[in-house]
Amino acid sequence: MSELFHIDAGSGRLTTLAPLDRERRRDFTLFALARLSTAGVTYIDSAGCRRPAAAARRAPVVEALARLHVTVTDVNDNPPAFQFPRPGNDVMAVPRTAPSGHVVSRVIARDKDAGHNATITYRIESQEPWATAFRIDRNSGMITTSVV
Repeated sequence: MSELFHIDAGSGRLTTLAPLDRERRRDFTLFALARLSTAGVTYIDSAGCRRPAAAARRAPVVEALARLHVTVTDVNDNPPAFQFPRPGNDVMAVPRTAPSGHVVSRVIARDKDAGHNATITYRIESQEPWATAFRIDRNSGMITTSVV
């Protein structure tokens, strides 16, 4: 008996009983057993004669086993987390004489999601006048000085 999956005995439909989370577990291997009892089935031999009732009581069972591989797809359910800057490690020094294009630092963030859902883009949000003195590469997080 599974706590996460259920197979309907009549239709064979596989459903989940609880939400699946790719960050907790990426895939599952399930085994499904289908069983057909031949009890109650009337057998007639090639001569057109029914089998005796005693043979019907010893009804054979026909079984098939299938292995199912379930891959959990990703949803964008995790926010990015900054590795730099962080509290206690958030100071970037810029020389007063730094020319335009001078590399100041690089912002680094990671996301637990996968594929497209883990794509991070960067931008400076501040409306303060000093913010125009810097540029950030939207893909790499590289911060450079700009012409003011």
